[in-house]
Amino acid sequence: MFLRDEKKNTFHDFVGFLQRISERKKGEHIDHTFGNLKVYFIGKNEILKKYAVAPYYRRIQNDTKNGTDVFYLLAHGNYHVVAADVLATLLSQDDIAREDDKYIGEITIEGKKIKTAIIRMVRSHGFTHEPLDALESEKTCEIISEGTEMPEIGEIPSS
Repeated sequence: MFLRDEKKNTFHDFVGFLQRISERKKGEHIDHTFGNLKVYFIGKNEILKKYAVAPYYRRIQNDTKNGTDVFYLLAHGNYHVVAADVLATLLSQDDIAREDDKYIGEITIEGKKIKTAIIRMVRSHGFTHEPLDALESEKTCEIISEGTEMPEIGEIPSS
């Protein structure tokens, strides 16, 4: 009985952890660590529009240098899912982390089908180089936005 209750509390703690991250205000710092993993929501429109995935890339690169071994990229909406997929590809190409598991599909929220990504990544041991200069290039922004429409801030994106 103790183990079951412990798992239930851990699950509720994890859901609360995800909720705190998703509801954080602009400029508010929240630790993205739960146990031995980190979770990154790829979905700040103003960041993706201005910098593409560079800030996420640099944060993950720094976190992996500081010992993060496992992390998840989470996204919903076409634009954000493409950004998460591009980020995972760049992290893999630069030998920072490798994809361990990936789900890209649709979920239904409030009757709307929404494209969703959950990408589990594991740190590559031994990376030493700096981020690609291309991260902030217009080409990277074009790759992410190609065929996707940036949702308005606060809008639930549809697939």
